[in-house]
Amino acid sequence: EPGADRLGKAETVLIVPDGALFELPFDALLAREPASGGAMREQPFVARTHATTYVPSATVYVRLSGADRSRKYERDLFAVGNPDFAGLTNGGDEPLAPLPFAGQEVEAIGAKVKADRRTTLTGQGASEAAVKQELRRESPRVVHLATHGLVDAIEPARSSVALAPGGGEDGLFHT
Repeated sequence: EPGADRLGKAETVLIVPDGALFELPFDALLAREPASGGAMREQPFVARTHATTYVPSATVYVRLSGADRSRKYERDLFAVGNPDFAGLTNGGDEPLAPLPFAGQEVEAIGAKVKADRRTTLTGQGASEAAVKQELRRESPRVVHLATHGLVDAIEPARSSVALAPGGGEDGLFHT
C-alpha cells in the first residue's frame, strides 16, 4: 500500500531509489500480507510477482531504453577482476582483502568470448588508470567488474569501485 492497485497491473516495476532508499531491497518487500506460519518460499515477495529494474533516474532509463541496439562494438567484453589492493583500505584502518576467485571469474567469463573481442585486466594491470584509459578508448558492449564496491551512505556520489592504484590514480574509481 498505497500503490498496490498500480503494481497489480504492472509486469515490470522501475525503481529509482533516493537517499536511504538505496539500501532498501525492494524485491524483498511483501506484495501483500504474508500467510501466517507459511514457509519462506511461499511468502508473497515482490520479486515473485514483478520483474524489477533499478535505475539511477528516469532520464537515464529513458535514454538507455531508446539506445540504438544495432550498434557495432569494437569489443564485446571488458572484464576487470582481482586488482592488487596494496595500500587501499575500506575507509578505515583495515586493508582491503583480495576477493577469492575474482581473478578466475574474469578469466572464465573471458574464455566465453573470442580473444580479439575481449580485454581482461587482473592484478596490477587492473589499475584505475588502465580502466579509465580503456573506457576512454572504446565503449565495450559489456563491462564486468569483479572487485570491491565501497559505499558512502552519507555522500553516495563519493562511493567508488576499488581498483589497483598507480599511474597517478589512487585506485578508487568514482562516478
